[in-house]
Amino acid sequence: MAIKHGLAGNELADCFLGLGSSYRMLKDYKKSIQVFLEAINIFPNNNELKLFLSFTYFENNEC
Repeated sequence: MAIKHGLAGNELADCFLGLGSSYRMLKDYKKSIQVFLEAINIFPNNNELKLFLSFTYFENNEC
């Protein structure tokens, strides 16, 4: 909800990171990957998002 209602900059990136990580911890890898890919599209230089996306791919046996 916060993502769609005006967060910006580091706060938005952190929100994406938290949401994607939550889905990953719940083993909903498809949603986690979607969140991280959307976030990386917005923040292409954010290495944290890329790292957590790689964790998700690894845990989903997609590496």
